[in-house]
Amino acid sequence: MKKNLLFIMLIHFCFTLQAQDGLKFKKVFNVTIKGEKVGVIDMIEEKEFTVEKGTVVKISSSSISEISGFDGTPNVLSSSSQGMVFINDMPVTNMPEANMRTVEFPIWLTSGGYKLKLVAHTNNVGKKLIGVINGLVYTIE
Repeated sequence: MKKNLLFIMLIHFCFTLQAQDGLKFKKVFNVTIKGEKVGVIDMIEEKEFTVEKGTVVKISSSSISEISGFDGTPNVLSSSSQGMVFINDMPVTNMPEANMRTVEFPIWLTSGGYKLKLVAHTNNVGKKLIGVINGLVYTIE
């Protein structure tokens, strides 16, 4: 009995350490942006999204993929060499070969409006890219 109680207390303590103090999980956050390079302009798509009042978003990852093949299946690029995703002009995907700063996660967004941009770094007109940002939404308590 003592072992069970001690085990339960240990598990509770471990989960308490991992909790975001003052925040309550609300939902999963996922924003996708797609675009096709149609000319010499690098920015190929722009999208706006809003973080609701009384909430914050914790972005935990982002990726960029090339859409290719006959079935339109995204192929995840080994690096962001074909493009980048930005939130309000801040990069949220890494591009190590360009000696840019490394994006460190998590990235926290407070309530308000944000602009998501998909930028191509390729000369290939017709290149189709998809950017994905993943995270969690928390309500502030």
